[in-house]
Amino acid sequence: MMKRTKLVYTLVLLLPFLITYESQAQRTCGTDIYHAKCMEDERFAKQFDTAQKVLHANIDFLKKSACNDPILIPVAVHFNGNIDDSDPTCLINKSFQQIEVMNADFGAYNFEIISFLELANACPDTYAAEVLSQGSCIQFYLASKNHPDCQAASDLIGGFAITVGKHSWPNASDCWSGYLNIFVENDLDHLGLAPLFGGLNPNGNGIQIAAGAFGGIGSSCTSGVPLDSNVPFHLGRTGTHEAGHYFGLRHVFEGCGNADQIEDTPDQEESNTGSPLVDFSDCISDAINSCGSQDFFFSFLDYVDDASMWIFTDDQCQVMEQTAMMGAFLSDKGSPIVRSKYQFEFVDINNNPITLPEETKIIFHVNTQTDTLSPVDLFLENSLVYPSPYIPPLQDLKISFYNDTNVTHSLSALDLLAIQKHILNIQPFTNPFQSLAADTNNSGSLSALDLLDVQKVLLAINPAFAGKASYSFYFENCSNCQILTLPAPDGSVQNIKVTVVKNGNVN
Repeated sequence: MMKRTKLVYTLVLLLPFLITYESQAQRTCGTDIYHAKCMEDERFAKQFDTAQKVLHANIDFLKKSACNDPILIPVAVHFNGNIDDSDPTCLINKSFQQIEVMNADFGAYNFEIISFLELANACPDTYAAEVLSQGSCIQFYLASKNHPDCQAASDLIGGFAITVGKHSWPNASDCWSGYLNIFVENDLDHLGLAPLFGGLNPNGNGIQIAAGAFGGIGSSCTSGVPLDSNVPFHLGRTGTHEAGHYFGLRHVFEGCGNADQIEDTPDQEESNTGSPLVDFSDCISDAINSCGSQDFFFSFLDYVDDASMWIFTDDQCQVMEQTAMMGAFLSDKGSPIVRSKYQFEFVDINNNPITLPEETKIIFHVNTQTDTLSPVDLFLENSLVYPSPYIPPLQDLKISFYNDTNVTHSLSALDLLAIQKHILNIQPFTNPFQSLAADTNNSGSLSALDLLDVQKVLLAINPAFAGKASYSFYFENCSNCQILTLPAPDGSVQNIKVTVVKNGNVN
């Protein structure tokens, strides 16, 4: 049983594929050992306890404040060990990819959230959807301007806050205070490490990530050593996990009795590894479930494989946001990526809200190339976020929908009669979408040929219409518009209305 739940509405996610791999190793994080060592210092321990009490006193866990302004965190990346600058493009790309994964995870638009929502739908008493974060206000960006004077410009890769062989864990010195510093190294005995609540005092400190676990989107690349190559820890989740620690989150497996100090996570005493599964018939998982309740093995703060890490809870996000707000992070260090949430509304020809027909595909058009995906793979509650780790910024990105299944669904002799009456001018259509639905040969006008085309499909003589798919999709505010140039992201929620026309069906 959950310790407490609150009403939270989920906002965004992308792509619901749950990719599974054969685990090659167990996740390891050095944060607990590092923190325990720090707490041996009496002065540090006293300061830490005081700061933690002040932080928690500033949070009202019963009320989630609106995120009117993002908390912008400039990021600097410092490569060390055997990583060199032989492939600067690799270093830059992986830095951007890692930050984009962290933004998606912190912003609750990572594609794996759909897996949690499926659990919540099947087992609402065990995995309550209400605990899922709407997305934190924290937004990371790779610093690209106004770099510290103490760092020579020639040391920076591509003009970004990326260095090679200049700074190593645990601190990049006062030179890089006010940044979240990410230290990437090879030959570590752990995947990552972070100072707990390090974000309260960003004095050049930061998080450490093993080279093979740094990046997250796209294939591995090599600059001295391979980056983003350690399957199943190659999806960028080590960065998310360690950033969680940096902004005040403990492991969810700290112990029974709310040991992680987060009310909306279940008690847990042992870490989970690999990719646990849940039996929907009884809502019991094969996770360890060490405190008599079902573990949130899918938390970003457990030890499972990257693909099985799905969510932050609402209370976790509030702790991270408060930590970030209390930290003295610098501003004006670059331009964060501007995104929008695109909220789609699907209606029928009579403007009644409908569910998008099954097996509909969404097509992305970029110049002369197209990429076809299922909206189920991109939408949560008919919305998507762009740009994201899964849809990068593109010039004049266009979208359309396509569905050529269930061609005879909802067709009847009444449609034939209505089309005939319109053609004979006995009872003309009053809705322009009726005419579009009846023009099944796509000639631009209605005739007996359309009537014959619908009749042959209805009688199963022909398997499909002569000139159209079984459905057509028309965007609002453009004439006969079936391909829409996606409005430029501006940081707002942008509403897009789509009329779904079942071709041949005019009633």
